[in-house]
Amino acid sequence: MSAGYNDMHYGASKLIFQRAEELRKFPTHEEEIMWGYLSGNKLGIKFRRQHPLSNYIADFYCHSLKLVVEIDGGIHNKADVKINDELRQKEIESLGIKVIRFTNYQVLNKPESIIKMINKTIKELQIESTGSPLGAGGQLGKMKAMIFAAGLGTRFKPWPQACNSRKWRFYTWITAF
Repeated sequence: MSAGYNDMHYGASKLIFQRAEELRKFPTHEEEIMWGYLSGNKLGIKFRRQHPLSNYIADFYCHSLKLVVEIDGGIHNKADVKINDELRQKEIESLGIKVIRFTNYQVLNKPESIIKMINKTIKELQIESTGSPLGAGGQLGKMKAMIFAAGLGTRFKPWPQACNSRKWRFYTWITAF
């Protein structure tokens, strides 16, 4: 497996894949709660859980936006663990991946604020990468963007016939799929 930029695992080793599989089998209660919000494209993008990234395993990862969502338990309050978290986050961010972190307490007591923050980050990353809040391909979730403008006094006609009609002064159909 190459460690190229487009490789969604960034050269993760077989050992990292095995550990990620183990973590998927035994998620924490807070990870199960978050997975309930993130799974099945519920936010309009695909997240993967316990996803191998280089030498690390992300709790949740969206490859299309290069976004990691981490859920930190009480162990992350220890000084040495905080230092390792910072190093890990810097290395992941050096791959061009955005990392956002939440605590177990937030997951249990303020899940709505977490989802708002994740949605805000998703929109920011979509605008950053495409210049559009609809994201790549003009899509917001499963919605498609379509812009249609016709000349005054005209009626809509299906595309092939309409573009040949002399009645149309201005006709633009922009569609992003």
